[in-house]
Amino acid sequence: MTLRALAERTGLANGYLSEIERGLKTGSVKALHRIAAALDTRIDTLVD
Repeated sequence: MTLRALAERTGLANGYLSEIERGLKTGSVKALHRIAAALDTRIDTLVD
């Protein structure tokens, strides 16, 4: 999935998602929940 598509599905900004992806930001619980839902997975699969 592209960053743009993920941004559209989550309602989060491309830049914010990019920062999370690159490890510059951890992402809020709310943001991680939206990402997990968009990817049809659980939050714990997104974090170490």
